[in-house]
Amino acid sequence: ALWPYIHYSRRWGAAEPLAARALVATVSVRSEFRFVAFPGIDWYSHYVDPDGHGALECYRRIDRAVGEAAAALQRSGTYEDTLIVVCSDHGHTRVGTHYDLPVRLEEDFGLRVAYHSRAVFKRDPDAVACVSGNGMCQVYLRGADWTSPPPSRDEIDRHHPGVREGLLGEPAIDLVITRADDEAGLWIESRRGRAHLEESPDGVGYRVEDGDPFGWD
Repeated sequence: ALWPYIHYSRRWGAAEPLAARALVATVSVRSEFRFVAFPGIDWYSHYVDPDGHGALECYRRIDRAVGEAAAALQRSGTYEDTLIVVCSDHGHTRVGTHYDLPVRLEEDFGLRVAYHSRAVFKRDPDAVACVSGNGMCQVYLRGADWTSPPPSRDEIDRHHPGVREGLLGEPAIDLVITRADDEAGLWIESRRGRAHLEESPDGVGYRVEDGDPFGWD
C-alpha cells in the first residue's frame, strides 16, 4: 500500500526511513538473505532531477542505513560473515530533451500502445513499449498479426509506414535498431548513417552502409 501512496502523492522520499528501519531490524533476525528496496533515488531521478536535492538526500539516507546496519552486525559478531551488496537496476543522467515514447507513438503515429501502469491493460494493441530507465525502450510492433514472427525493418515500414523514419527524425532519439529482413542480424540507424550488425560463430560482423550511425571514424 505504501508504494502506490508515494507514487500518487509524489512524496518520493517517504519510503526511505521505513526501508532503513527494516534493514537495521533484519540484523537481529537469522536469515541467509535479506533484500531491502530504497525507491526514492529512482523516483526523484525520473520525475525531478538525478542530481537534485531529493535524490542526493536519498543517497545520504541509504548511506546512513547501511552504516547503521553494519554497526549492528559488528555488535552482534556477524559482520565478518555478512556480504553487503548495494546495487541498482539502471543508471541515470540528466534528460535534456524529453520524449515519452509510448505516449508519442499514440499521439504522433496513431498506434494503440500498451505500456507501464494502467496502459498495460489495453486490449489488442498495435505495439507494446517496454521502457528501460531513461535511455532505451524496446518496442514490440505488430506484424501481420501477433502470432507471426517479429517484423523486420521492411515489414515495420510496410505495416506501420512513417514510424521508423519519424523516430529517426526526432531530436530526442539517437539510435533506432531493427531486425534485418533475412533475420540475420540487425540494422542500426541514426541521423549520422546506417550499419548492419551480425553475430556469427567467428565473432561479430559490422558493416557500415551509409555513414556510421555511432559517429565513429
